[in-house]
Amino acid sequence: MVGGTLRLNERGCFEVGGYLLLAPHGSAVSTDPLGITIPGKGFIPVGGAVSGGGGYADDEELSEGYQAMATPRTKGVVLLNPEAPQRP
Repeated sequence: MVGGTLRLNERGCFEVGGYLLLAPHGSAVSTDPLGITIPGKGFIPVGGAVSGGGGYADDEELSEGYQAMATPRTKGVVLLNPEAPQRP
């Protein structure tokens, strides 16, 4: 289970709990209001709560492409899978 608050980092990328958000296929960014629509979850504004199935990877596992989106405070990446069963 993953979760946290949706934020925008200094490079303009979405993060959840300090991890870069890897949103599922079909997700769409909105600029007014700023946020993201995730299939199966709906619209989540910046500052809103994100939760669902998925997992985390630490910053040591970031590929070069993800490193370009990260900031010095980025902990790694979070993959959100809204279709995965959520465990309590």
